[in-house]
Amino acid sequence: MTDTRTLSASRQLLVLLGVLLPVALLVWALVWRDSSGSAEISKKRRSAPVVQVAEVRKQNLPIELEAFGTLRASRSLLLTTGTSGRVASVTFRGGQQVEADEPLLLLDREMQSANRDEANANLRQVELELQRALKLRKSSAGSQQAVDTLRARVAAAQAAKARNAKLFADRTLSAPYAGTTGLPLVTVGQYIESDTVITSLDNLQTMTVDFDVSEASYPLVVSGQSVQVRTAAYGDTLFNGSVTEVDSRVDSASGTFSVRAQLPNEQQKLRVGMWVHVLLNLGSQPALVAPEESIIPRGTRTFVMAVEDDAAREVEVQIGRRIAGLVEIVSGLQAGAQLITQGHAKLKNGSAVTLQSTAPDNGAAGSESKPAVTSSTGKT
Repeated sequence: MTDTRTLSASRQLLVLLGVLLPVALLVWALVWRDSSGSAEISKKRRSAPVVQVAEVRKQNLPIELEAFGTLRASRSLLLTTGTSGRVASVTFRGGQQVEADEPLLLLDREMQSANRDEANANLRQVELELQRALKLRKSSAGSQQAVDTLRARVAAAQAAKARNAKLFADRTLSAPYAGTTGLPLVTVGQYIESDTVITSLDNLQTMTVDFDVSEASYPLVVSGQSVQVRTAAYGDTLFNGSVTEVDSRVDSASGTFSVRAQLPNEQQKLRVGMWVHVLLNLGSQPALVAPEESIIPRGTRTFVMAVEDDAAREVEVQIGRRIAGLVEIVSGLQAGAQLITQGHAKLKNGSAVTLQSTAPDNGAAGSESKPAVTSSTGKT
């Protein structure tokens, strides 16, 4: 009986071992595989390239229309004498600041001076004759007809005096207003006609620029809006001004209308004829922006490398306006997406990456940024 019991216990132990041993082997295999997988993942993560990222952000972008124009002075003339003669003297230099009524040029005026003196003498003569006739009339020794005749002669002599004084004054060309003279276009001794241009005269305290804007923007443009201009002479230096007039008509051929703006020019850096780049401020609108470094152009298409689950994913995007250091994302991404800004050159779609730190966002964290620029024809 005892042997039978011992044999039964042995059989039960063998059955138990037969069940537990495969389970133990299975558990060991699973643990070994997990540890191997974790090690492999850890190894891959350690070998993944380090990249910098920045978030796509939503913010308000100032809208500006871009146009081009040529500067004019608020007051500008080409000066002529209005009379012919020989130049006696030129009393100004090119680029000289002159005051109103300051003499600029003298024509020979000997004949006009003689005619003026003669007219003055004739007037004095007839005035004396009139005085004598009036005395005689009071004593009844003279006639009223003689008095009336002399009065008419006095009026004619006064008119002759004024005419000759004007002809004498016309021999001097004076500045009609304060301004800056151009180069002298005549020389002493030269005979000039009445319409010969002597020089230009520009009042440079305020400059004017006319520029064309697409008719699509007509409802947006009003007087008083701020403008900024820059010119090749001063690089990126901006000069501020405002819209003063908006044309009432749209050109049917070009589909544009004219806008006029004025710019204070107290330092007189801006000059007549300068070609300027005009930025017209039209307010602001919300937009998605990304750092310019994240953009990958390929022909006519544009891509970015976004980070998803510690891997680089290539995403095609449509971009719009460019700002200093930022690009507007029109489509393809949502706010909060992380884009690789440095290190994407060696990456492929799906490559594992390690994030180093958040790259500078070029001011994207604020609610406002530097102006976004669109062309005056409405294209971005």
